[in-house]
Amino acid sequence: MSDFEPRVWRSEKARAKREKRRLRRQRVKKGYDEMDVMDVDQWFIRTVHAMLVDERAHLESWPTLTDDGEYVHGPGPELVRIHDEGEQPPEAWLRVLDRMIWLSGELERGHVPERTAAEKEHMAQCRREFFALFSKYFYSLWG
Repeated sequence: MSDFEPRVWRSEKARAKREKRRLRRQRVKKGYDEMDVMDVDQWFIRTVHAMLVDERAHLESWPTLTDDGEYVHGPGPELVRIHDEGEQPPEAWLRVLDRMIWLSGELERGHVPERTAAEKEHMAQCRREFFALFSKYFYSLWG
């Protein structure tokens, strides 16, 4: 081993640390970094999955139910109810959140290049269902 090798290793280690700091600063400033842009689909799924899990754990509001039991969707503060002390969210809303969490978790775990045809079809079905629910309940999620 020459004297040169440890210095090269140290400089590589220092370069990697600088790169991590640079990416961290980008995340703080913009909410994402250039590595996220290169893999935006997985960044989106990871981020939304974590937000859904947090929303479910700290649920403070949920969509308003109409007289026929359907959820009212759309922008506007009148469509999202802030709960009264001790009031529990409707089971139907919890099931929607749980399903979205499970689907986004499947999409996050299923991001592997080598998949069988059945796995690809499962991921495609999860993606379709997740984005259908995400679109339907978009304004109700973080009101």
